[in-house]
Amino acid sequence: MKSPLLLFIFVFLTGFILAPAIGMAWDEPDNIFSGGVWINFIKGGFDRSVFDTSQSEASYFGDLVYPLDRNLAHLPPVHNWVGSAAVLFLEKVGQFLTKDLIIYSFHLSGAFFFAILVATVYRFSRHLSLSVSASLFAASATFLYPTLFGFGFSNSKDIAQASLFSVSLYYLVRGRLLGGAIIWGLALATKFNAIYVPIIWMIWLITKRQYNKTTIQYMLFVIAVGIATAFAVWPYLWYDPINRSLEVIRYFTNVGLGYIVTWDGIRYPVGSGSAMWWYPWATLAIVTPPLLFPLLVLGFIKLLRAARPTVFVLVLWILIPMVRTISPFTAYYDGIRHFLEILPALAIVTGFGVDYLFNLFKKKRLYLYKASHLYIVITIIYIILINIWYFPYSTGYYNIFAREANLGFDRDLGGLSIKEAFDYIHKQPGHLRIWVPVAGHLAWYYLKPGDKYVTTAPEVDYIILINKVSHARKTEFEKEINPVGFTLDHVVRRGEAEFAWVYGRK
Repeated sequence: MKSPLLLFIFVFLTGFILAPAIGMAWDEPDNIFSGGVWINFIKGGFDRSVFDTSQSEASYFGDLVYPLDRNLAHLPPVHNWVGSAAVLFLEKVGQFLTKDLIIYSFHLSGAFFFAILVATVYRFSRHLSLSVSASLFAASATFLYPTLFGFGFSNSKDIAQASLFSVSLYYLVRGRLLGGAIIWGLALATKFNAIYVPIIWMIWLITKRQYNKTTIQYMLFVIAVGIATAFAVWPYLWYDPINRSLEVIRYFTNVGLGYIVTWDGIRYPVGSGSAMWWYPWATLAIVTPPLLFPLLVLGFIKLLRAARPTVFVLVLWILIPMVRTISPFTAYYDGIRHFLEILPALAIVTGFGVDYLFNLFKKKRLYLYKASHLYIVITIIYIILINIWYFPYSTGYYNIFAREANLGFDRDLGGLSIKEAFDYIHKQPGHLRIWVPVAGHLAWYYLKPGDKYVTTAPEVDYIILINKVSHARKTEFEKEINPVGFTLDHVVRRGEAEFAWVYGRK
């Protein structure tokens, strides 16, 4: 059995095992509801009326899903098609349609795309002439990089985009234009970040001095096939395609404008006229495990020394998506979530670092050569332990360079800790009144019969506050609720990392 297939199976099985322990993420209810709309559209014989209603019946999942917005047909569909297909399959084999089954199925969808991504990084590394061991390390770094590991099993949209982005670029670089174009279309119908794929590929072709009349025809072919594919899998665009395409573009270019991000305790509005080009780069520096930094440095040295046009695609892959950070009217938040597609490229760069390290000491003293292998083993073990320790909150990992991470940065990006907080609360007997001030829409999935969700502090028994300081600081919150009669009762934590606080009546 070939290595890419083994990697795919391993990653997917990991997700299959871990998925039940992972809660609902912030955006998932909207995506799940949208996926249910696609099911009703197909089952209803291409009934377009489901796109124009805000009733729960528009979605196959109905009242089992509580989205922030029920008018969601404009959302990209590919990852939601896959998640919905997983639900239908599990129903077909005898599982009952429940909230837990739906969440599990969509997390399996994320694991599917994550597995494809890891296998693709291995294949891409081999294509760029990395050794088998370095390619395996690059694939492992992709799988174990805390941000990717966290989103890979909890947020199907972002990991699907990073996966299809990488696969489409791989096929285009290999010269398999039809496959690359189709997959690019699927990526475009997942998240708008995929727009950078043909740009990276085209600039890369120019650097290889392969720019001529035929090349232009190839470029137009890829763009045409990709856009046609995106339309083909996105039924919402079939009706009034021009206006609805413009609606989707407006959505992607305006979503998040004015959102707040927090860096080192200071809040900043994004997309409001002040360029925050530094924010993704700085975040990348504090969410990367430190032992990977030397390999990144060595990897970039190797790339510069190689000076081969083929490997220059990695530099473009990292830099081009980051160009939008220069604009003062571009919104990005939640750390590097909106730039996940660059992480596979960085993982491949670490693979170059591995090869460079091994070759550096191969003809020198034996103990240095063995030490280089030991360093790689220690690095792998180290990032494995990070993910075990933080599970399921790897997206909230910060390294030693983040000062007072619990106070200065968002620990819980997606509200995953709400599930664990409810598990603690439900150890108490009786029916409870609960309030979740931030990401409260996720609380609905964990309320038991007899529980009541309320939004006024004097009327509740427990309050769950996730550690998302861009939305609510713990200190500010406590000033408001302590006079009402609440005290800190429990902390959802991993070591010193605090992800949520549970407040109960004194």
